Amino acid sequence: MKNSRERIEQQNKNVNAKFSCIDCGKCCTNIDNLALFEWEKDKLLSLNPNIKISPGHKIKYKGTDIILYWGLNSVRTEFSKYSCQFLQIQRLDSGYLSKCTIYPDRPMVCRSFPLFHSGLNFQDEVISLNCPLSVIPFHENEKITKKQFLSRLKNAYGEIFYDAVVLDLTRTWVKELAEYVISYLDENNIGISENEIGLFELAINQGVITKKEMEEEIQNIKKMAKETVENL
Repeated sequence: MKNSRERIEQQNKNVNAKFSCIDCGKCCTNIDNLALFEWEKDKLLSLNPNIKISPGHKIKYKGTDIILYWGLNSVRTEFSKYSCQFLQIQRLDSGYLSKCTIYPDRPMVCRSFPLFHSGLNFQDEVISLNCPLSVIPFHENEKITKKQFLSRLKNAYGEIFYDAVVLDLTRTWVKELAEYVISYLDENNIGISENEIGLFELAINQGVITKKEMEEEIQNIKKMAKETVENL
């Protein structure tokens, strides 16, 4: 297998190359504490109540940890120390067959891989080189505009790029909601009895947002992402 540098040089020969997943499963055997939004955590637990999920990124409010993201713990298998709990690998005479057992419900970070983010907010460290087929649609040291940068990613990654835009917009929403909830608690001098609590659980408990409004905003973000991608 070519190393990352060799693959970059090979891809640089054709900036119009398109990414195509071959279901090798490498992205699912090199993870630890895969980042989940709160509703994704709830969905995965509804699919399998026995999976291990831990609090991820938190912010402190007085004596309470408010959890913004959760982490899907990895498991040790014969293939990797850091395999996804939902990855199924079947040994065949010709090799191995990898299968995601929750593919229709896979988290946003899985949908957008091998993109870490869309490049909308900044253009560094966008593409993961841990994927053996990552497409690098740029020449090394090439000077292009931000719109050209995004258009290249869109052309190379298609639906995955759209998912990365959804991911970025959702991250921004979570950050803004967290800031608003903290401000709301401060202004109303509200204390929290829990040692730790999920951001959306807290926001719903305090009447800042309803579950229906949360679900509607998730759909609105997807529409915004679609418009953003179409306008590139």
